[in-house]
This record gives sequence, C-alpha cells and structure tokens, in this order.
Amino acid sequence: MQPIVKAIPVTQRIVPVLLTVGSATVVGGYVRSQLNKQSRTFDRTFSQYNTAKSEQVRAQTFDGKVPDPRTSVFNILGW
Repeated sequence: MQPIVKAIPVTQRIVPVLLTVGSATVVGGYVRSQLNKQSRTFDRTFSQYNTAKSEQVRAQTFDGKVPDPRTSVFNILGW
C-alpha cells in the first residue's frame, strides 16, 4: 500500500517564503526611504522658519500668553 500523503517538492515550500521575505524587504525599504525624505523636508522647513518673528511668538507661547495647543480639544494625538 502506498502512503496517502505525498511529499511536497522543496520548491513549493521555499518559493512562498522567499516571496514573503522579498515583499517585506521591498515594503520596508520603501517606507524607510519615504520617512527619510519626509525628515529632510521637515528639517529644511524648520531651518527656514527660524526668524525673529517666529522666535517672538515662540517666547510668548512659553511665557503662557498663548494657550498651550497640546491641551486643545482638536489634538487627538495628545489624548
């Protein structure tokens, strides 16, 4: 009598693993490149924003003359 369960060829076991690892690597690389790009954009934007007027507004905020935006109802990230 022959066994009912047949041996699965090695390629049928390895190919799905390789596809999964390859896909995860590509997606991870893309996300990393986008995060680096966004970080450079923010750095460039903030470096241009440092003016005398922006420093004055920042000082007023820290002195308590302007309400803290982190306590706003619209700040859902601070909940």
